[in-house]
Amino acid sequence: MRCLESDGTVGWQLLLQIDSEMVNANMMWGDGGRLYLMIHETDLLRNNFDHVIGIIQS
Repeated sequence: MRCLESDGTVGWQLLLQIDSEMVNANMMWGDGGRLYLMIHETDLLRNNFDHVIGIIQS
């Protein structure tokens, strides 16, 4: 998944997606949603994980 910047350029990349799972992992994001960790492509190329952002979809 790639996300557009406000100026229409691509800049963010999906780093990790974690789904809610109550049976084995006992993790719930909101009301059964997902947790997305996003990283800017330039940071990913530099192996710089200082600016990773998290988004919860529920």
